[in-house]
Amino acid sequence: MHNINSDLLQRVEEKFQAIGQNPGTHLEGLVWAKPITYWDYIHTDVLLNLQLQRTTLPDEMVFIMYHQINEGDGALPRCGEIPAK
Repeated sequence: MHNINSDLLQRVEEKFQAIGQNPGTHLEGLVWAKPITYWDYIHTDVLLNLQLQRTTLPDEMVFIMYHQINEGDGALPRCGEIPAK
């Protein structure tokens, strides 16, 4: 088991106090939060289940993936870009 050093706790406290928030609230949230893996977070299984071919054309899966990527890409703001309201 790893011990949390006082320097790390001090940095967390400074970070949240700098934005006017209680660091204890955020730390307590970690106690109650369910640990999640990367794969659980991105739901790969859900994304793959959205790829339903409707024909037997060999390039259809490429078409589906291409358009899913482009549709998803358009929904996210670019780095440093403020999304429109």
